[in-house]
Amino acid sequence: MFFLDRKRRRREDMAMLRRVVDGSTERPWYKFPKAARGFIILVVMALVLTVVCFWGRPSHLPVLLLGTQSKVRYEAASSFQYVSTERQRMLQHNARLATTPVIIVDTAAHKATMERYQAFINNTTKAYDELKRQGQDNLTAECSTRISEAKLVGLPPFLAKDLSFLIQHSSGKESFSRMMQSALSVLEMLLSNGIHEKQEDFGLKSEKSSELTDAERTLRNSMDSIAARESEADQELTEVRESLLSIFRPALQPNVRLDSDATDKKEKAAMAKIQPVIVSVERGDPLIFPGEEVTAAVLERWNAYRQQMVAHEQSFSGLLRAFRDNVGASLGILLLLGIYTKLVPRVSSKRRSISLAATMALANLALIRLLLDIDNLPGLTSEQGNTAFFLWMAPPALAAIIVTVLAGAHIAMLVAFLVSMFGAQMLGQSMEVLLITAFASLVGVYFSRDVRNRGAVVRASFLSGLAVAMPVSYICISHGVPWKSVLLQTLGCLASGLISGVFAIGLLHALERIFKITTNITLLELTDYNHPLLRKLQLIAPGTFHHSAMVANLAEWVAAKTDANALLCRCAALYHDIGKLVKPEYFVENQGTNNNPHVDLSPTVSALIIKSHVREGIGIAKEYKLPREIIDIIEQHHGTGLIQFFHHKAKQLAAASTNASPGGAVDEGSFRYDGPRPRTKESAIVLFADSVEAASRSLRKVTPQSVRELVDTIVSDRIRDGQLNLCPLTFREVNGIREGLAEVLLSMLHHRIEYPKGESQ
Repeated sequence: MFFLDRKRRRREDMAMLRRVVDGSTERPWYKFPKAARGFIILVVMALVLTVVCFWGRPSHLPVLLLGTQSKVRYEAASSFQYVSTERQRMLQHNARLATTPVIIVDTAAHKATMERYQAFINNTTKAYDELKRQGQDNLTAECSTRISEAKLVGLPPFLAKDLSFLIQHSSGKESFSRMMQSALSVLEMLLSNGIHEKQEDFGLKSEKSSELTDAERTLRNSMDSIAARESEADQELTEVRESLLSIFRPALQPNVRLDSDATDKKEKAAMAKIQPVIVSVERGDPLIFPGEEVTAAVLERWNAYRQQMVAHEQSFSGLLRAFRDNVGASLGILLLLGIYTKLVPRVSSKRRSISLAATMALANLALIRLLLDIDNLPGLTSEQGNTAFFLWMAPPALAAIIVTVLAGAHIAMLVAFLVSMFGAQMLGQSMEVLLITAFASLVGVYFSRDVRNRGAVVRASFLSGLAVAMPVSYICISHGVPWKSVLLQTLGCLASGLISGVFAIGLLHALERIFKITTNITLLELTDYNHPLLRKLQLIAPGTFHHSAMVANLAEWVAAKTDANALLCRCAALYHDIGKLVKPEYFVENQGTNNNPHVDLSPTVSALIIKSHVREGIGIAKEYKLPREIIDIIEQHHGTGLIQFFHHKAKQLAAASTNASPGGAVDEGSFRYDGPRPRTKESAIVLFADSVEAASRSLRKVTPQSVRELVDTIVSDRIRDGQLNLCPLTFREVNGIREGLAEVLLSMLHHRIEYPKGESQ
């Protein structure tokens, strides 16, 4: 049974009393029948979810992933224009490829080569003139000898034969000089234009420079032309050409290099001339075909269309369209979940938890919507590898995990399915998204049940992210998505799980305060014996602390026999008698060998002091800001039970004073606790554990039979006294409590063997 807010009930009772006094019995205008209130809440929730999830978002358009293949055909519903960065990037790439690289020719090496050959030609002609002037009969042989001996500038000795042949072939100095100068001009032209080893050395085509093989081919063709002019017979032509090639071919060496800085500037200048490309799409034009691969250009056009549709959807007419298209589905989903809450009693009875679940589901969907809008921003969805990164960063299990920790798995199931169904509807009614998010949410719910430390929350959240990462990776790989994009999306899922776990831990404490719900994590922290209140109890009332620790062990064990919260039972039992801190000496467990102060008091005053520890305990608990559940158990752990010792003593005194029989007239109400009676299973368990532990100290002989008789007597007395009339315990659970109390009590009161004394004694 859920905890009732006493202040709220008191305000309602006072308002009803004022209406009765004033004579007005009509229901206020803001009070509606229960069915009408439920319907109004359902409609308002549907409207809010429709605005958060669908207004300004074309829910009928799916999210395309780069590298996948489309399953359906889509046409533009309206005409639109967009700036195509992909086409501009392609044109800039083509302009860069068409840019001629800036090449630097090694002029120093070129000049040295030309000077060497010019000196060689001059020296050869001088030697020719000198031999002719001397009247030599065989000019060719003598010239060859002179050339071999003198080693004219830059000419290897093994070329003397070729040079001798050219001298012999020429008709005179003028003919030889003309032939050599023509060949030297061709060599100068090739060297001045530039020669490089391979075309791949520069990556781009040059205007003037040529490869070494092309230069050799040009030189050969030029030598053919020169030999044809200077030779008459075909045989002489071939010999002259080969001799010229033998002399001039060694000068053909690579003499150019790429000027990277100048080339980059030239390329950037060419790319800067490319203006942005504006693409127009008419109404009815196809945007994507079935089986078409989603390339960067296709994805850019699709996202531009989505942005166009978002602009339409964000108008007032778009709001009306969102209501028209989605409010019916929202009402249907909420109606199904509402029926679920009515079919499961433990869900329908927790109104505060349902409010928490609704709030967290709405917040989770708003977060998903925010990340989806970020994922659709220009510059994020069109970049290779970044597509859908923020899409899978959306944490579908965040609300489910928080609600599981705060309110339990049954209510968290509602949140899991609500977030999954609305998330799938936001992404174009995708069945894949529905299954993935539902699976991840259920994984988070399963691993966050009964968590007792904050690390378990992070672990559950990370596993939910892993539950998203695995199917997403499989789908992307099966659709042929690039590995870089697959890796980014997988990392996004894992990061989402880890970050949402840390975020959930930060929210838990605030949500506990706002919705007045206590988690097992908080309860576990309160069971630490170093808590200031428990430390104070150990110092001021050590007997009460020992009694509370024994009651806590009893209550925790017995709670396992029922469907109660064992940790809450243990925590509440540790604090149930903190009111005895006010007057610890008036309670028997703290008296020791001291005098009993009740000897000098009347039974009525003693009973009043004993009863006051409940009221004092509530005040101390509020001062230390203990959870409401623990305060309720402190208030209810005696119910309206009778303080039998002082009641019996009062009857004896009354009988003695009136000379009547022992059972004289005594107001029993003065010797009963103020209550209220236990309203939860946990408070009833603490009541039984407290009574049994206190009564067990009066047992003179501990046997299984005596312990069971003691437990049966106490449980039966409390039932006959009506202490369980407001508690949702079944007979089976009561029997389980009996068995558990007897079992634990026997283990706590066991006897030790008597050790033999020493011989000296």
